[in-house]
Amino acid sequence: TGNVLSSSGTKVIVEPWSGSDDQLWSHCVLLGIDRSKAYHTITWPMAHDSHTDKETSNYHGIPGHPSWEDQTQDVRRQLVGGIRVVRISTGLYAGITNGGTVRLVHTIVLKEFSDYLNRMRDFLDAHPQELVTIYDEGDAGKSDGTNTQLENDLATQYAATFGGDASAPKRVFVPGQGGMPTLDEIKANGWPTVQQMLDAGIQVIVFMKNDFPMVTDNNGVLKHPWILPSPRFFTSNPYDNKMAVNDYKTRPACVDVTASPATGLFKFNHFFYVPFGDKYEQSSRAYNIWTVGDLLVEDALRAWVVNGFPPNFVNVDFYQGVEGARSHLTTLVRAINSSTSAADLEQRLKGLYLQNTSVQIGYPYAAGANQPRYQLVNAQAGPDGTRYALSVSSISFPPKGPPQMLAKAALSPSNPTDPIQQWFLRFNAPGSGVQLHTMSENRCFVLLQRWAQPFVPDFNLGYYLDKDCDAIGDAGWEFSPNSDGTYTLRKSGDSTRVLGPIRSFGPGEAVGMVAANPKDRSQCWEVVTLNTVPYPGFLPANR
Repeated sequence: TGNVLSSSGTKVIVEPWSGSDDQLWSHCVLLGIDRSKAYHTITWPMAHDSHTDKETSNYHGIPGHPSWEDQTQDVRRQLVGGIRVVRISTGLYAGITNGGTVRLVHTIVLKEFSDYLNRMRDFLDAHPQELVTIYDEGDAGKSDGTNTQLENDLATQYAATFGGDASAPKRVFVPGQGGMPTLDEIKANGWPTVQQMLDAGIQVIVFMKNDFPMVTDNNGVLKHPWILPSPRFFTSNPYDNKMAVNDYKTRPACVDVTASPATGLFKFNHFFYVPFGDKYEQSSRAYNIWTVGDLLVEDALRAWVVNGFPPNFVNVDFYQGVEGARSHLTTLVRAINSSTSAADLEQRLKGLYLQNTSVQIGYPYAAGANQPRYQLVNAQAGPDGTRYALSVSSISFPPKGPPQMLAKAALSPSNPTDPIQQWFLRFNAPGSGVQLHTMSENRCFVLLQRWAQPFVPDFNLGYYLDKDCDAIGDAGWEFSPNSDGTYTLRKSGDSTRVLGPIRSFGPGEAVGMVAANPKDRSQCWEVVTLNTVPYPGFLPANR
């Protein structure tokens, strides 16, 4: 009820709160896009099902958060928040056939497409140096209309919103017109730069699935050449990434990041289907901690490593984060666009704290066997006060048969630099949790819960070479924090099995999987960084 900032023409003033639009403000995210780069060499943040937002959708009085709600802000606020690619579904419905109103659809009719485009136009009017991509997966399948009718009505709506005519709406990229390349030239030489398109008055690129465009004249020439057929341009990873368990606090598996086929623009889908009865239901708000949190960063880095190139579109639900989850989407996109390689991107991620189960463990991870590295020091000292660190006692190369022992090796001034006591956290394991690696004999090995030694039933730890780690399904570790700052290292998804001493072995004790005992200090571990240079923050900053 007090005084607030208001906009009045070109001035900002202070006046009593009224709730009017000129008193409402949005957090504006500037992506820092290098407009001198070609369109296909840039990574863009993408809002999946952009039109299914709670703010403007027509839910016909349905309470709560329907399963088809994938965003919480309307498209204008999404664009202000940094989104530059929007996935939508347009369609026609029964009774809307000839010259009818195009609707945005999902499982129900949501709202008119004209409202959506008008909000986008308002953003573009205020930001003439911004380029927005529309990725439309709609069709007329739920109506008595046809796809031909839908395309004609769509073209009419674009022209009504942006000007021009149905064959070439203003602001929209048209191949072969206005100095722009043809589709064949794009396929051969790539896209023009963002600045070249802006200089030509282009602010919108439209892709469609489902055999669009299809409307031709009597000579077989496409009437709407600005509708670009997405299958000709795009590759993507799987769309339906399914959660293994219906527990949003449990870290899910990494998604399949493989671009298939590995050609064209890469649309990287990063949202989850959640178990719901005997089916899978998409977009639970509670799971967005994994959709846009550090798992997104980890999977995007993995995608670059696996495919050899970064994604072009990073497609997520709840792009800004909801229910207390912090979104890394726009910050990640800025980091990718300022990196020259996956290794370069990894350096920019060093300050990103890793999430694990429902907490953040507070330690950055690495994509390979470089920094950062840690020692895992047991919280229980020996009778004489000697401290012990988790160590590889010996290992063969290549590993054969049962694994060699893990042990608690005594700390000494020389041991912190000993590779057998150096560990680093790497990609999330396929089950959940993170992978724990050690350097031994200049070779990287991943620790996993596999291979039981018959004479020690609980000792079931093994190693694989680093190059094989992405295929390992039993290498997940969760860092469960204790009140004194130590951690319990437990088997992913199983709080009853933890890393702890088993029996006397040489100068220390053999270490393996044991039954969890919260009162046993020997099952508690301190994470000691071996880096002498502080890690930078997650760069570049989200501003």
